[in-house]
This record gives sequence, C-alpha cells and structure tokens, in this order.
Amino acid sequence: MDHNTESTPKNGREEKKTPQNKPPYIGHTLSEAKKLATQQGFTIRVMRMNGEELVGTTDFVPTRIDVAVENDIVVPW
Repeated sequence: MDHNTESTPKNGREEKKTPQNKPPYIGHTLSEAKKLATQQGFTIRVMRMNGEELVGTTDFVPTRIDVAVENDIVVPW
C-alpha cells in the first residue's frame, strides 16, 4: 500500500483516500481548510490568491489539494 494514502472499506471494497474522495474545503477560511486537511492526512497548496495565479511545481502528490482563495475564503478552483 502507498504510505501517502489510506484505504477505507466502502461497499465491501477498498477505496484509496485521495483529495477527490474527501469533502470540499470550499467556504472555509484558509486556516480552517488547512487544519481540516491536516486532520485528514492532506496538505493544502494555494494556487490562486485574490485573483492572482501563483507558481506551483508539476510533481504529483496524491495527498496535496490545490485551492484558490479569495479574501481568506477557499473558493472553487
């Protein structure tokens, strides 16, 4: 098993825990979103802040969630 993901049973099958399978962070403050993500084994990376696109690396990290933030609130990316 990949140490960066967790498996949880769902309908008798194992499902990898990835950001796409987790509840959205939209509507939370950035600080709240980071806290929630950490509790769930993920990290948050801000890719757009108040309309300004930020630079990010192209490496794939399955437990990293890219977000956009407007006025300290996570918004749809």
